[in-house]
Formats: sequence, C-alpha cells, structure tokens
Amino acid sequence: MSSFNVTIEKITSEGMGMARHQGKIVFVSFVMPGEEVRVRVVRSHKSYDEAELIDVIKPSSSRLKAPCAYYGVCGGCNLQHMTYEAQLAAKKQIVADALTRIAKLNVLPIADVLPSPVEYGYRSRIQLHQGDAGVWGFHQRKSNAVVEIDKCLLASDAVNKKLHSFHPPLQKGGRGDLAQVDRKKIPLSPPFSKGEVRKEIREDDENFFTQVNQIQNRNLVDLVMRLARELKPNVALELYAGAGNFTFPLSKICEKIWAVESSREAVAFAQSKNSDIIEWHAADAASFTKKFLTKNIIPDLLLVDPPRAGLEGAVESIIKLQSKAIIYVSCDPATFARDIKKMMDDGKYSLERVYPVDMFSQTAHVEVVGLLLCRKDTF
Repeated sequence: MSSFNVTIEKITSEGMGMARHQGKIVFVSFVMPGEEVRVRVVRSHKSYDEAELIDVIKPSSSRLKAPCAYYGVCGGCNLQHMTYEAQLAAKKQIVADALTRIAKLNVLPIADVLPSPVEYGYRSRIQLHQGDAGVWGFHQRKSNAVVEIDKCLLASDAVNKKLHSFHPPLQKGGRGDLAQVDRKKIPLSPPFSKGEVRKEIREDDENFFTQVNQIQNRNLVDLVMRLARELKPNVALELYAGAGNFTFPLSKICEKIWAVESSREAVAFAQSKNSDIIEWHAADAASFTKKFLTKNIIPDLLLVDPPRAGLEGAVESIIKLQSKAIIYVSCDPATFARDIKKMMDDGKYSLERVYPVDMFSQTAHVEVVGLLLCRKDTF
C-alpha cells in the first residue's frame, strides 16, 4: 500500500498514536501527539486502519531515543520514546477519554497523574516465555514469538539477577497451570497458547498477587488513606482486598472492616497477621456482597480494587449497599468508567475526584483512584 502523512492527535490506552486520514481513524505505534509522521497501512478495517511508522517528519520536542535495546521488538514497553513528562500527560488524556467516551461525563474532576518515584527498575516480578530452541524472553509485539532477553530495564536489580541465574522448571498448559500469573495489573496479550512454557521471576516467594511497583505502591496507599481519613469511617467493607495492601492501613482508622478476597492463599497470609478489627472472608466479591446485603449494614466506606475486568457482576449489589462513600482503585480506566457510569445512573452516586497514578512507567497502563459519594435521596 502507498504511504501518506498524518498528524498524531493523541495516545490511546493501547499506547498507539491516533490520527485521521481521508475520514478514517489511523492507529500507529512509536509516535507522539502533535507529530507529523509518514505511515503505511498494514491492516485495514471497516472503521479504522492499523499502520506502521515509516518516518517522523516533524518530531516532538519531547521525543527521546529509547534506552532499551529490545524496544520496538519486545511487546512490553510502548512509551520509551517519550519523556516522562510527556508520558504523564498522555496518561491523563487516556483517563479523560475513558470518562468522556464511556462514562459520558462533561465535567472531569481529574487530578494530574501521580508520578512514579522511579522510571525504570521498578518491577518486582516479570513473566517469561520459552520460545524456540529453549530461549527465554518476552513476546514480540503482536506475536507469540519470543524475544530472548538478558536484562529488562523495567525489572529491579534483584529480578534481573535471578533472570541471569535461573533454570526454571517447565510448566506447560493453559493459563491456569502456572503457579502464579499476574492476574490483575498487567494484561497478558496475546493470551497464552496451549502448551506454551512460561516462568515468573519475582523478588518474593509469595504465590498470590502483590503490586508490581512496590515503591509507587506506598504512594498509592498513602493516597487512598488520605481520602479515607477525610471520610472518617467507622465501618468499612473492602472487596478484592488481596493480602491487605489497603486493609491493614485502613484498620488504623476504622472500628470494623470486612475484607473479602477470592484467593485463599492471600487470605491465609493476611489472617496470620492477626487483627481484631478485620474480619477476613475468602469469597467471590459478587456473591459475598449479595449475602452482605441481608445484614442490613450500611458501610461508611466501600473500598474496591478489582482486576482489569472491573466489578462485573458485583456492581448492582454494590449500588444496593448504599455505602456512604466508595473509593474505587482501578487498573483499567475503561472498566472504571463503565462501572462508575452505572453507579451514577439516576444520580445514585456522584463522582467527586479522580486521581490517575503511574504504576507502570514506559507503558500506557495507568492506575485510577476514584472517590464517589452516595446521594441518599435517590434511593
């Protein structure tokens, strides 16, 4: 196909630049807002085209040379060519787009993105795949082929040290056969193939979910706790509680907390810390919330931190709880926007504030913390 010039409007949630050509949307990687670039369509669809970058004609002043030797081939990072300030601006726009397009909000109470203290070396675990001839690495962009790596710039020194020295046992089969898959914060795309061999390398030895960026996680917890302190809750319900990332700090300001987590390993770990304030339940969030409704208890605070799929079947019961306030921690602005739209329908809840948090520098992924307040007169 012939090539043509376009001007990039914005960065999408997939980390691609969006432009328009002859009335059709065009997506292309490794570009920046405002840049004029030359592209060639590689895959055409009814409403949009996927293109490859041929040349940057008018580069952004915020464009960088990516420091990683695998950048552009490895499917892990997609924003290394942007200054960190430009990445944060793009992520704020991604959140704004989700709230406008999906939640149908006109007024957007979005704060600036909370930056990560470190731009590289923050990952406390990585997921490796085994390719041909036994090589270990990451998936190539848009492929199941494996890029052999000897170092990941996003991984911590401890993880990279293990990467150099490990000889992992072979683990074959579908997604569920792996002892620990990062089920929550980083999407695995494309999905695991049948019979694929993979290995997780992590700093700790736990077999349940923990935040990848432990340094920024402290700032995330501080943000959630600042919002919680403003609400002054006595009674709280936490869904998708994990091993207590927010639960234990929250227990310092609450008299009673019901903490719900589907992972029995995470619940057992949390219970070992012993707390008279926290009542742990190893249960599905949607099922537990339905049962909790029969208690006729209205929590002062509902705290949720679901996986990328969002609240799914739990959202209707959550609305019926009539919690005075909801703090929603999300790793996907799109499902966050979908869920809060349901909460705001008929004016049942109002969205007071949204705080984007950068947990994954050099990628387009962005965490969101939202505060919603109940409007009792609408129930």
